[in-house]
Amino acid sequence: SSYQAPIDVQRFLAAAQMNADLPFLNGRDRTAKMLGITCADAKRIVEELIKNGQIKVEGKRLRLISE
Repeated sequence: SSYQAPIDVQRFLAAAQMNADLPFLNGRDRTAKMLGITCADAKRIVEELIKNGQIKVEGKRLRLISE
């Protein structure tokens, strides 16, 4: 198995915003595919972003929290 460095949280957030209907973000799985990471890794990153207060879940969508 090849080692892949973990994706930076801010890099994930930037990818989630690319061509998204802001303030809503691209989905977790779609963003994972864009970055070439697993859905499990994406889930952990999203949980960290929520914990950090950068995004929230609205319905089934991820929403950017304005600063």
